[in-house]
Amino acid sequence: MEKISRRDFLQKLAKVGTVSFLAQNLGGCIKDGKPPELLLTGNVVKDAEAIKKIYYRIEQIVNNRFDQIRIGWLDENENIRVTALSWRKQNDKDLGHLTLIDEETGEETALRFGWKKLSPSVKFTDEQENILFDHKGQEMEYALLDFNKKGAPGKIKDATDWLILGIKAVALGFAIWLGAKIVGLVAGAIAFVAFNAMIIGLVLAGAVVLGAIVKWVLDKTGWDYDTARDFFGKAADEIQALFEEVAV
Repeated sequence: MEKISRRDFLQKLAKVGTVSFLAQNLGGCIKDGKPPELLLTGNVVKDAEAIKKIYYRIEQIVNNRFDQIRIGWLDENENIRVTALSWRKQNDKDLGHLTLIDEETGEETALRFGWKKLSPSVKFTDEQENILFDHKGQEMEYALLDFNKKGAPGKIKDATDWLILGIKAVALGFAIWLGAKIVGLVAGAIAFVAFNAMIIGLVLAGAVVLGAIVKWVLDKTGWDYDTARDFFGKAADEIQALFEEVAV
């Protein structure tokens, strides 16, 4: 694939728009010639504005297991990479889970909740629910309280505080899973979408099919549908501040 410098990319992107620029100039490097519907550049202002507009798409993929959100970003070599998010369910009685696909390698991972060190956790697993290992041989399960710089759990005030810790955990695991350098702000932006999709998918699944661990996590953190929806409703500068806070 022909490479394009980050400077040229951002300049052209600003002039002609994300999708049209990709379709006309970079189609050969995109799966099936289709550009991603969301392209992240590391510019927190533009990325925040773009992400605010895709909330409805999250509900669509949760309600249709054949649908997916494809998010593009620039890797360390200034090539376009695409990560696809989809909601997987075996049947109507299955709780379901969020799956991430790296379209360059074809590798997949599922995001699930658990608990670790007396803390809610996020874990990266295969489709059989086996926890993945990073390049150092460490399990890719991250206790949310490990990301709490404030110290004692009692200083976490509400669902929003827990939400930020969850996004930080996903951002770290996502960057490790990709095995490539990714701008911290971009990892944080993708983690924002992925983590909120996890919550929305589980809440919409209904209490009847929620497993014991998920029920415990949702009760412990206070996460619900409104929590995730309201995060997308925040002003762009608030989302921008969040990206900067969770950047890995």
